[in-house]
Amino acid sequence: MTTVGAPVVQRDFAHTSSDSGALGLALDGRGLLLVSEDTNITAVDLAPGPSPKPTFPYLTTPVGPVGLSAPTDLVVTPDTLFVMDTNRVVQVPMAGGRPVPSLAGIRMNLAGTGGGLVADQVGRPRPVLPGIPNPALFAGSDPGNGDTATGTVVVSDAPLTAGGLPLPPPFPAVPAPPPPGATGAAGAARRVLAIQILPRGTRAPAFPRLRRSGLLFHPGAGRVFSVTFRVARTARLTFTIRTRRGTLVRRFRAGARRRGTVIRFNWDGRDRRGRLVRAGLYRFTVTATARRYHRTARGTVRVIRAL
Repeated sequence: MTTVGAPVVQRDFAHTSSDSGALGLALDGRGLLLVSEDTNITAVDLAPGPSPKPTFPYLTTPVGPVGLSAPTDLVVTPDTLFVMDTNRVVQVPMAGGRPVPSLAGIRMNLAGTGGGLVADQVGRPRPVLPGIPNPALFAGSDPGNGDTATGTVVVSDAPLTAGGLPLPPPFPAVPAPPPPGATGAAGAARRVLAIQILPRGTRAPAFPRLRRSGLLFHPGAGRVFSVTFRVARTARLTFTIRTRRGTLVRRFRAGARRRGTVIRFNWDGRDRRGRLVRAGLYRFTVTATARRYHRTARGTVRVIRAL
């Protein structure tokens, strides 16, 4: 890309594995370019060779106890991978240059939609600022409260090298999504943005007959539009939201799920960049795909921006 004037694409370097775009980029220092794509993080080998290059899986959701909904920005330090995921920052420890998903956790929660993410470069000294650890992690936060809203730059209240995963006040902690196979009332009560696996026995219609939370949806304030169903046959599941004209807004993939699994897809009314969508009619599809098996269920939801 040119650094002055209108951007000019010189050549394609890599192609993502889906049409979900390449939103966040980071170099891991070991010859890999990390790419936030859909709900996963993929990688591109920077070794010399013909291009465009393909991406390959690097981190797939759920990442340990954390389910990613829409990663948009990445920062890599020698011992940590930080992921901006809609309205929170996820921290994944690194060991030997590779991420350790089982130790992932939420570093901070943001009051609204997360924007940019940056961490001090280790070994690059900067002046000591009162109340800010060195090195530090910074994130942009958009409260999203209308025309009077003011963007905020948030800094973690603990150094990058500190143990544990503290949450800086005044942002409240968000419960971790239930792990696959969670059972009991507690597992059923938890809500995550993206894919939720409910306990066996939860009442839900068989796919492709879908139960929806409503035809009118007013996003914001933690509200979600949900589609719940029971998998009729072991298959790979995908939930897609598009505009009335067919433009892709958001896509969630649940991967392969066994027959009888109860799945709930939750949509928070945001696009792949974490922005609330405009009011209007949106179309959603749920597809189930396996060998010699393909089923699609369709529906519509009207987004309103005023109650």
